[in-house]
Amino acid sequence: MRAGDTGPQVVELQRRLKQAGTLDEDAAEDGVYSAEVQQAVAQYQARNGIRGDRYGEYGANTRRALEAQTSG
Repeated sequence: MRAGDTGPQVVELQRRLKQAGTLDEDAAEDGVYSAEVQQAVAQYQARNGIRGDRYGEYGANTRRALEAQTSG
């Protein structure tokens, strides 16, 4: 997923990013992959040394790591 995407999968991503501490607890869970979500994904990638996905995009490597550390 990447900026501009919408839907229930983005809501789940927003919840997981909050659990991981890269998205503000007060951020909306509105299903919009906004610039704020993109920044949170990028921060998560940097903190966890994730490679293979574009910076700020929720690709397979980022998904695998985030899902292993959080609950849906």
